[in-house]
Amino acid sequence: MKRITYPLSSLKRPDRRRLWDGALAALVPVAACSVALAGSPAAIRVTAGKVLLPSDGVPETAAFFHIANEGGSADTLIRITARDVPGEIALSRHRMQQGNAAYRSTIDSVSVAAGDSLTMSPNGVDLWT
Repeated sequence: MKRITYPLSSLKRPDRRRLWDGALAALVPVAACSVALAGSPAAIRVTAGKVLLPSDGVPETAAFFHIANEGGSADTLIRITARDVPGEIALSRHRMQQGNAAYRSTIDSVSVAAGDSLTMSPNGVDLWT
């Protein structure tokens, strides 16, 4: 069996420019994938809060807010807590039936897409207790 050898002088030594170009070629797709997968986090801002006072003999009330997601990822509102509020606070959606009858249906969550907002109202999503 004959062994084939090549002199080291025949191998070209890469110069710094070629190494840099190769590193950039590998780095750009990795960085693009990382940004696409990670994104920026949600940035929630809550403004314009309004709480309705309960009527005599009716202990339930409703609250409304404007929620803006100024971040780069969607977020989901799943729970509301408040001190000194008796009972449970729930998310609900206003529904209409035939004959203009309205009712409230409890919902588990409400999503706010990145760069979008949600304005709670008596005609849409609200909080009630």
